[in-house]
Amino acid sequence: SSLWIIGAICVALTPSVVSAQGHDREARALFRRGVAAAEESRWEEARELFVQADSLMAHPNIRINLAAALVRTGRLREAIALYDLILEEHAAQIRGRRAELQTALAEVRGRLATLEVELDRPADGDVLEVDSDAVTIEGGRARVPADPGHHVIEVRRGSETIARREVEVVEGQRLVVSLELSAPSTSE
Repeated sequence: SSLWIIGAICVALTPSVVSAQGHDREARALFRRGVAAAEESRWEEARELFVQADSLMAHPNIRINLAAALVRTGRLREAIALYDLILEEHAAQIRGRRAELQTALAEVRGRLATLEVELDRPADGDVLEVDSDAVTIEGGRARVPADPGHHVIEVRRGSETIARREVEVVEGQRLVVSLELSAPSTSE
């Protein structure tokens, strides 16, 4: 099970900046609403509330709960990036929970799917995209970590899409996708 921390946000408020206090109060209220949504398994709502709280106050408890909500909504890659950020940016604040967070991170990494894309006859300059993100091709192959769900794989040559495939993956699945590409035009 993914790490889930339901805790208070304990941040000392300095009276020097009133607007900062307002942001902190608003962040706490959003956090509490996110926790309530999570307790009722309304994960999309919880995720959105934690995103809003995090935009106002970058606190490890908000981010840890956001990471858990990302996992629950199938956004594993975002959760991994956030766990990495928490471990790096909040090292002093999470010292006592570091091992637990590292375990949660390893668990989420293990749940990622992998798309292995094999290109037959790629040409110099061909661009492989997975969900509109460019992916590095090495030796006609690319290995792409993927969230569970629907993905669109495309190969572009110049402004033309020369290959397209839509796939579905589940957690932990390794899917090999072979794309046969047309030979480059010699009229150029």
